[in-house]
Amino acid sequence: MTAEILIADDHALFRKGFGLLLGDALPGVAIKEVAGFDAALDLLAGSAQMTGAFFDLMMPGMAGPDSIRAVREAYPALHFAAVTGLEDRALALQVIDAGANGYILKSSPEDEILRAVNRVMAGETYLPSVLPQMAEAKSTWTPPEVSLKAEKVADLPLTHRQRDVISQLANGLSNKEIARQLGLAEGTVKVHLAAIFRVLAARNRTDAVLKAAKLIAH
Repeated sequence: MTAEILIADDHALFRKGFGLLLGDALPGVAIKEVAGFDAALDLLAGSAQMTGAFFDLMMPGMAGPDSIRAVREAYPALHFAAVTGLEDRALALQVIDAGANGYILKSSPEDEILRAVNRVMAGETYLPSVLPQMAEAKSTWTPPEVSLKAEKVADLPLTHRQRDVISQLANGLSNKEIARQLGLAEGTVKVHLAAIFRVLAARNRTDAVLKAAKLIAH
């Protein structure tokens, strides 16, 4: 099976150019392109061959480090990086701390971008060489701290954010309502749900709530 790499960016010109660059650097790999975070999640969920992904931090549906963290939790083996024009040192460190393999600046020279891609696809960590000179801007993407709805939910084998999501799920909320309640992007909620379903071996939302309740009861 042919390995696949995802480029998710709403700027068509950059997306196409980056795709050509990746195609030359990684022969034999199929490049998939989408223009938003939700479409990226659909492709990730439907492909067993996706080995790498590059996410624009400003595209529709993307909520910065919070979305990065959700992707890492749902796809622990995926090699991926944020690709952005934001020269923000604090944000770069948040993105890496959230689980990304790299923080790639769109303004970087071609050889630097290629070096970054190779590092990311090798599972290594890449940060721009200009990181020390980048401004220490205050990021607007600090994930909100949300209290758990029920004390026993803490016993579930889920991450803190996944427990928040399943607590809201048990209250009958839709993805959009959960996103509004927790201060997340709707696409990020979908990623957390995919991870919850996998951990609990659940077929759907109802099954996930039932299995969570059963685990808590024991």
